[in-house]
Amino acid sequence: MTHLLAISIGPVQDFIAAGRKTADLKAGSQLLVDVAKAVVDLLPNNGLIFPSSKDDEPPNKILCKVDGDPQALVAQLREAALKTVQNQWSSMMEDKAMNRVKSAIRDESVADDQLNNFLEFYAAWVQESGDYKTDRERVEKLLAGRKATREFALPTSNERVPKSPLDPSRDGIFKVGAGFRLVDSALGYPLWLKPRETLDAISVLKRWKGRASDSAPSTASMAFRSIKPKLDQIKPPELDQMSNLAHDLPAGIDLGDLMFPSRTDQAIKELEEKVDIMPNEALDRARTLLSYHKDHTLANWRKALLSAVGIKGECPPYYAILVADGDRMGKRISEMGRVEEHQEFSNKIAAFANGVSGIVDKHHGFTVYAGGDDVLALLPINTALDCANELRESFKATGCTMSAGIAIVHHMENLHVCLEWARKTEKEAKKERDSVAIALHTRGGEAHTVATKWDDLSAWTKWIQAFDPSKKELARGFPYELRNLTREAKDTALGSNKTVLLEEGKRIIERKEGGQSTLLEDKWFNDAETLETFSKLLIIARFLAEYYQWKVK
Repeated sequence: MTHLLAISIGPVQDFIAAGRKTADLKAGSQLLVDVAKAVVDLLPNNGLIFPSSKDDEPPNKILCKVDGDPQALVAQLREAALKTVQNQWSSMMEDKAMNRVKSAIRDESVADDQLNNFLEFYAAWVQESGDYKTDRERVEKLLAGRKATREFALPTSNERVPKSPLDPSRDGIFKVGAGFRLVDSALGYPLWLKPRETLDAISVLKRWKGRASDSAPSTASMAFRSIKPKLDQIKPPELDQMSNLAHDLPAGIDLGDLMFPSRTDQAIKELEEKVDIMPNEALDRARTLLSYHKDHTLANWRKALLSAVGIKGECPPYYAILVADGDRMGKRISEMGRVEEHQEFSNKIAAFANGVSGIVDKHHGFTVYAGGDDVLALLPINTALDCANELRESFKATGCTMSAGIAIVHHMENLHVCLEWARKTEKEAKKERDSVAIALHTRGGEAHTVATKWDDLSAWTKWIQAFDPSKKELARGFPYELRNLTREAKDTALGSNKTVLLEEGKRIIERKEGGQSTLLEDKWFNDAETLETFSKLLIIARFLAEYYQWKVK
C-alpha cells in the first residue's frame, strides 16, 4: 500500500536568526540542513517528490511516496532527526578544545532536555487514490492541522538561573558566579563567549559549529567589503600586511574587525581579559595584535588603506542583508496534477538553490541560507541590488517570479534586530510581488523603505548615478527638501495638484548647485503620497551613491 507522506522540520527562520554573530546564523542553517538530510537519506529514492533527489540539499519541507507502514517510518525518521542533533553535540563534547568548557556545564540533564525538545518535527500522510492533485491537497491540509496542534511541552526551567540571550525560553547551561558572570572555564577558546553570555545548549552547539567552520565573516567584514575589491585592485602594501595579521588572529577576529577602531578596541579588551586562558598558539597571535595596536602600526595601516580609496574618515560602516523568496509558490504547486510535473519543478528549484552561493560569492557576499526558493545572504551595499537582480533572473527558470528585500544596516546594530528589519523589507516587496524593496536604517535616523517592481529597477540605477559624488548632478540636500514639500502638501489642496507639485519640485532642484530639472519625471508628482515615496527613494539612492563610488566595475 502506497502513501503520500509530507514532513515539516523546524524551527527555521527564528532558529536561524537567533544569533549574536554571523557564524551563529550559518551554523543554525547548516544544522537544519543536516537534520533534513538525515531524514531524506532514509526515504526511498524513487519516491522522492520534493526534493526529487537525495543529491540535492534538502528543504525543511519534504514530500515523498512511501510503501509500508507510514507511522512506523515516521517514528524512524523522527529518531534520525533527533539523533543528528545528539551526535553533533557528542562530537562537540569530544572536541579536545572543549575540555575546559565541559567543566563549566552546571547540569548535563538540562542540556540533554534542550537538545531533545527543540526540534519541530511534523508529519502527515494519506493513502494514494490515483489522483495526485487531490492526494497532495489532502496531505497538505492534514499537515497544516498537525502543525496547528502544538505540543506545549514546557522547557526545563529553574528560578535564579539566567536565561539564554539568544533564546530566553531556555535556561543557560553554564555555571555562573557573582553578577551572573560565567565561570572562567566557560570563557575564552574555543567559544569566545562574553562574560554574561549564558547560552542554552542549542546556541552553544551553533557557536561551536560556527567557530569550527571558521568561514563566516563578521558584520564589520561585510561592511569592509564595500571597499575591499577596490583595494584588491589598487594593491596597497598595507593590505597584505593587515590581511596576514588578521589571518593569524584567534577565531572571532577578522580583517573587517581591524578596519574599525571600536571593534579593534573591543577585540583587544577581550584578548587582554582572556590572555591567561588561551592556548599557546592563540596567545602568540594575540600578543602580536596587542603590540601592533600599542605602537600605532595597526592605526597607520588602517589610515593608509582608507586613504588609498579616497576616504579621510573611518571605514564605511554599513552592509546589506538580503532576504528573497519565490512568489505564489503554493499556487504554482497546486496547479500540478501529476507527480512527474512536481518532480520536474523540484529539479528546477534545486538547480536554483544550488546556484545561489555562486551568485552571492560573485557579488562578494556570504550565503547564510539557500533552501528551495528561500534565500538569506549578507552583502556589501554596493553589490546587493545587482545580486538580488541576478538571483531573480536565475529564479525565472522555475517559471515563477521572486521578490526580495534589502535592509541596509550598521555593522554594530544587534544582528537579530537587523534580520527582523530585513524580513519586514521583504514583506513590503511581497505586497506587490515580483518586486524589490530597499530599507535604509541609519543609526539614530528615521528608517526609509521603498518597494518597486523589478521592471522599474532602472529608477534605482538612474538616481544612484545622479547622486554620484564625482558628477554632482543633484545636491545632497534635494531629497530632504522634497520630503519637506510633501509634508507641507499633505492634507491640503496642494497635495493633489500635480502641476503645482511638479513646478515646485523643479524650482527646488534648479536652485541647488548642479540641479537638473530634466531629471524629474511627471509620474512622481501625481500627489503628495507618491511624492513622499519618491523623496524616500532619493534619500536611499543618495546613501547608496556614496558606496557605489567604490564599486569595482
